[in-house]
Amino acid sequence: MKEVEKNILLEIYEKTSNGRSLNFSHFYNITGKENFNIRAVVENFKDKGLVIEVKEDSFEISSKGLDFCKSRWA
Repeated sequence: MKEVEKNILLEIYEKTSNGRSLNFSHFYNITGKENFNIRAVVENFKDKGLVIEVKEDSFEISSKGLDFCKSRWA
């Protein structure tokens, strides 16, 4: 996993592990990157089962993602 991907996953973990969800505009606000750049990374995380989409353009960490993140950062 690339460093930028780790940082994105960490941000998702920190912001959504309490049950909240994030949308792509959150990342645009903190990174200045266009949504499609972040979307590709999040789609990759979804394919790996690390995040789940809860509404269109909103997502949160999955239980598998929680386990993965806790093993790295908790």
